[in-house]
Amino acid sequence: VFSVSNTLGSVLMSFKHYLSYALSAALYNFGIILGVLMFHTEYGIYSAAFGVVIGLVFHLGVRLIDMYSVDFRLNMKLWSPHIWDIVKLSLPRSFGLISMQLSLLCFTIVGYSLVDGSIAAFNLARNVQSFAVSLFGIAVATAVFPFLVDHNEKSESEELLTKVNFSLLQICLYTIPATAGLALLANPIINFLFERGAFDSAATMLTASILFYFAFSVPFESAVHLLSRVFYVFKHTWTLVVINLVFLAVNLVTGFLIAKEYGAWVFGLSFAVGNFIQVVLMWFALKRFVMLRFSLILKDLLKVVLSTGGMGLAVYGFNYYQFNLLGTILVGVLIYLLLITKFGILKYAGLERFKFISKLIK
Repeated sequence: VFSVSNTLGSVLMSFKHYLSYALSAALYNFGIILGVLMFHTEYGIYSAAFGVVIGLVFHLGVRLIDMYSVDFRLNMKLWSPHIWDIVKLSLPRSFGLISMQLSLLCFTIVGYSLVDGSIAAFNLARNVQSFAVSLFGIAVATAVFPFLVDHNEKSESEELLTKVNFSLLQICLYTIPATAGLALLANPIINFLFERGAFDSAATMLTASILFYFAFSVPFESAVHLLSRVFYVFKHTWTLVVINLVFLAVNLVTGFLIAKEYGAWVFGLSFAVGNFIQVVLMWFALKRFVMLRFSLILKDLLKVVLSTGGMGLAVYGFNYYQFNLLGTILVGVLIYLLLITKFGILKYAGLERFKFISKLIK
């Protein structure tokens, strides 16, 4: 069901239909929650599996409904020559996914030799970090992909270059402050989300130490999602395999050689370094297809970094060590005000041409 739904989702994305694509993920999670609430007393943990089935029906259903609004009709055939083209392009992508899973498996294996709770702490920190990546990096990369395909099909190289640069800057506008927030507020975030029951203050400290370093991977992993899609546009995916293998090698070396000695926080640092190297390699590899020029966004990027630095200093100066509900609310209010200040500074620093900044302030 997922395979069919995701295929339809790709079709809808090519028509720039984003609403059903977004709703399907929300409805899927709603289905899981619904299944747990309805069946947990009678079936226990199996209620989550029932919830997945309910969520799948929602996931596919909303996309099937939206398919009626696009000018597209399925033509069922046993074979098409395009299938082989898809296989050739998807095989390298599969290697990339495997490299990510092997990296996470490496961290898990090493985690068994570290202090109790290291694996759980790593997974929880990764969940928090990946939320920021999904919200800012994957969302922008997914939305811009159909436009990049259109520009390439029409041989509009300059427009494609502008769209990539603008999207990269947009990702940085969101992910750089997200990095500062996650790093500086790692403790209160983990405390607020998880510290209850058997999850004590020691577990909070361990998880927060990993999240602190994980936070620095947010802009780089988000950029990887965007730049990898530029490779997809040019139907050149084997280069990504080599870059993914470098990422895997970094994580294997640091995981097995360094983490055993220094602890689980190395996982977060290794992940950040690996993603940074991926971005650098992708940037230079893409010059074969499109002349990406870092200088085009450097001035604006510096403004983003400096405004985030001011925001970070204000957060650091705030006494966030009172890990209670009131303290968490105050931190949340502070972050909100600081973000408004940050984007306000950016608007008057010459980035007012990006209309979404004004919308964010409002």
